Amino acid sequence: MSLRGIYGGTFDPIHLGHLRTAWEVAVTIDMPVHMVLARTPPHRDQPSAGPEHRWAMLNLALEGQQRLHPDDRELRRQGRSYMIDTVDSFSEQYGGVPCLILGQDAATGLDRWHRWRELLDRVHLVIMTRPGGHDLPVAPELGDLLNEREVAGPAQLRRSEGPALWRCQVSALEISATAIRLQLLQGSLPRYQVPGKVLNYIRKHALYRAESRI
Repeated sequence: MSLRGIYGGTFDPIHLGHLRTAWEVAVTIDMPVHMVLARTPPHRDQPSAGPEHRWAMLNLALEGQQRLHPDDRELRRQGRSYMIDTVDSFSEQYGGVPCLILGQDAATGLDRWHRWRELLDRVHLVIMTRPGGHDLPVAPELGDLLNEREVAGPAQLRRSEGPALWRCQVSALEISATAIRLQLLQGSLPRYQVPGKVLNYIRKHALYRAESRI
C-alpha cells in the first residue's frame, strides 16, 4: 500500500533538526512527507514570524529535493490549525490512510488534541524516537490504544488494514527553534543550525529581532 506522511509544525524557523528527522522517516518508510505549516497552532504559543515568512523559509529549505514537500493547506484554512481537519483534507486529496509523524513528546499529549480519538482512527502514527531515549508517561486510555496498534516495522505498517503505530528511531540533533530565536535576538547567527538560504532570508528581513513581531 502506498503511504504518505504528514509532518506538521510552526517551523519558526525551519531548522536542520526538522529536516533531518523528516528525511530519515521518509527514507526509512520510503514515502513522500508533507511538511505542513501551521497558521494558528492550538496547543502552543503563537509563532514569532508571520505565516508568509515561515512559508517562504520552508520553501527555501526544501528546494532541490523530491522526498519532502512544503504544504500550505493550513495556511489556506481560517481558524485554528486542528490536525483532524488537515488529515481529512489530506485523505480527500490523496486517499488512503496518511502517516502522522510526531516526536515522542508530542505523542504523549495526544489525548489533549482536538477530537483526538477520531484523529487516531484516521491515521497511522509514526513516533520519532532518539537513541538512548526513554518512554514518557501517558494517560492510561491513550497508552492502551497506542500499545494495541504498535507494529514492528515499516512493512507491517504498510500492510496494516487499520490504523497502526510504528516507532522510528531518528538522529538526536539537539537543535531548538526557541534557542535559534534567542540567538538571533541577541545578535548571534545560528550557523549550521538552519539552511544557509533560510539564514540569509532571516537576515534580509530582520526576523526574530525585538522589533520584528510580525
